[in-house]
Amino acid sequence: MTAHHHSSKVLSAACLALGPVPSIAFPDCGSIKAIITAMQTCHGDADIQQSACNALLNLSTIDANAVKVGNFGGIEATVAAMRVHLGAAVLQGAACGVLANIALSAAGRVKVANCGGIEVGVAVMQAQPGSAGVQLCACQALRNISVAEVNRPKVARCGAIEAIVAAMRAHLGSADVQQAACGIFRNIALSVESRGMVARCGGIESVVAAMRAHLGCAAVQQAACAALHNMSLSAQYRPVFLQAGAADAIAVAIRSHASVAANPCNAEVILCLRGEDPTSTSCIIS
Repeated sequence: MTAHHHSSKVLSAACLALGPVPSIAFPDCGSIKAIITAMQTCHGDADIQQSACNALLNLSTIDANAVKVGNFGGIEATVAAMRVHLGAAVLQGAACGVLANIALSAAGRVKVANCGGIEVGVAVMQAQPGSAGVQLCACQALRNISVAEVNRPKVARCGAIEAIVAAMRAHLGSADVQQAACGIFRNIALSVESRGMVARCGGIESVVAAMRAHLGCAAVQQAACAALHNMSLSAQYRPVFLQAGAADAIAVAIRSHASVAANPCNAEVILCLRGEDPTSTSCIIS
């Protein structure tokens, strides 16, 4: 790839070849650097960018590789590809997956945010509203990015809340989308300001709707309960909870899933909504 960095056909074929190969097969730095060079060389070639993102997605499932991708300019190259090719759904899904993998580490999630990963993730959600796959990958990226406290205000203020609520409404039948979206709300609702923004944008109602739509999915119920817990810490929004039926939804989840019942935070929400205010701590589950 390095020797033929001006040949788009060679670069595309090489990236395609690397895409399906197991990540562990490339412990060296050369393959990752070559893929990123291909992305930097051919900004406007959607095929090369898609193949390269697929390759980086596969490679970055290994933590050590994800660090290398971040260190060698892979975040910047991925964000650039996302900006240029907003209409390419497959590319966007893979690119969001790359950012999500890198953002699994503390250093990675800060670097992704600093490179524009939050803003471009929201732009992708707005550009691809009908693709459940793209919405899922973007939500997973934003969820991982928002684990870092420093990133949460930016996620809340850049239009992400509105995009997440829209995704939850459009793809109510996707348990994966609902779980990832609830995870973002769980994280950003650790701040008082963000709770209000989520409440005003319909986030509470969307979380309750997710719980009702996926009664049998413990993962959705857990993520939703954690989001509702953190949002309920601001008393002024509790009438919205009551009107949305949040207390009943949480009670059903507790009865239906032992894993939900085992978390005392969930019972605390019901107590709070009933007018009792137990001392509680915010729930964040990585």
